[in-house]
Amino acid sequence: MSQEEKDREDRKKGVWFSIGYGIVLIGILFIPLLSYQYPPPEQEGVLVSYGMPEVGQGDDLPDTQQEVEVEPEPVAEAEVVEPQPEEVVPPEPDDNIVTSEVEEEIKIREQQEQKRQKEDAERKRLEELERQRKEAEAAERRRAEEEARKKQEEYEQTKRQFGEMLGGGRGDNQRAGNQGATDGDPDAQRLEGITSGSGMVGGGLGDRGVLFEPAIDDQSQRTGRVVVRVCVNAEGEVISAEYTQRGSTTNDGHLRQKAIESARRFKFSQGDVDRQCGTITIDFRLE
Repeated sequence: MSQEEKDREDRKKGVWFSIGYGIVLIGILFIPLLSYQYPPPEQEGVLVSYGMPEVGQGDDLPDTQQEVEVEPEPVAEAEVVEPQPEEVVPPEPDDNIVTSEVEEEIKIREQQEQKRQKEDAERKRLEELERQRKEAEAAERRRAEEEARKKQEEYEQTKRQFGEMLGGGRGDNQRAGNQGATDGDPDAQRLEGITSGSGMVGGGLGDRGVLFEPAIDDQSQRTGRVVVRVCVNAEGEVISAEYTQRGSTTNDGHLRQKAIESARRFKFSQGDVDRQCGTITIDFRLE
């Protein structure tokens, strides 16, 4: 359908709608004329005036009485009564509600007190464990230091004994000598088979100072280099030590065990980290 046909159709609808709307209005105007009143209204009567017979006879005397002026009674002003404010009576508290609130508050306080007591007990337990740990560490440190001191004393004593033995030779004229050789080694048989070692700290422990380095002595003739990987805690104590092939020149089990035991006895300066690892290289050589 084209736009023109659609407009023509809309105009037709508008015309028919206007005609119908006008017919409805005319019908509404004619409705009062179509109604009939039953019974019909009666005919209205005619009012006839016969006059007043007593008026106009002339017998009435003039009224000589003076009219008494009646003063109007004063109107009493209405007394304005100011409204009294109503007293607001607060509602009486319910004993049951008050009791319930008090019980709830007491219960909350008891729970808070129990929680505080548990926290205090846990804190004291942790403090006690920390104290015991520190005491155990201090005792272990003292034991290690005492053991190191004893070993050092034994080493010094052994060294002195060897020094005393080196002071006398085996010449053939009852005098100290070198068994007839100017470059000989006095008492060479006694020094035979003694191995000593020295440790060198490296890796990640280069910034940690060495407070104690144990003396490393062995009665075997085995030599070689053993690298031990160690980890140190914040107190400077060696907490782990294990052999590593990297950098080592020997796989001898005896030297490995000796190196690990010696590495565990090292004591380092305190640090800021709980675990710091590096290496200790021990060279075993004959003297």
